[in-house]
Amino acid sequence: CVRGPYPPRRSDQNRLIMKPYDTELSKKEEVRAMFDNIAPAYDRLNHTLSLSVGRIWRRRVVRIVGRLHPRRVLDMATGTGDLAVMMARSIPEAHIKGVDLSEGMLDVARRKVTARGLDGRVVLDAGDAEHLHVADASVDVATVAFGVRNFGDLGRGLAELSRALRPGGRIVI
Repeated sequence: CVRGPYPPRRSDQNRLIMKPYDTELSKKEEVRAMFDNIAPAYDRLNHTLSLSVGRIWRRRVVRIVGRLHPRRVLDMATGTGDLAVMMARSIPEAHIKGVDLSEGMLDVARRKVTARGLDGRVVLDAGDAEHLHVADASVDVATVAFGVRNFGDLGRGLAELSRALRPGGRIVI
């Protein structure tokens, strides 16, 4: 158990809620603000602090997703777009929709997508895992790299990803 500077809060359902800050804002609002603030330095910090383990994990996800031969992929909590870009480059037939709460992170992701000439295959939108603006059964694969830990309501977020999947589709976390 990792202890932060503030005691964890319990929701009305008596579930433990871990938040980045000790404010009256919801976890979702705090997560959005935190990532908007760190977006410009996020990639450098993430690769350094994780000793680049995240890169290894993303490559593994791309291999798993590639074997499924998807045409439509939803990358939830896409952040700065590393996984979305890797999938687009490695799976040429796939179109990827990356969704994230943080506009700051999406700004970084948009620059990456444009720099790599992937604007036609990677679409990035602001959104919330618990209320996806995606049609039922509209994607072949849904992915979440590290953002699953930041879902405000994990069960609701996973239910929304499942709703977006076509029959026989897969969620890769």
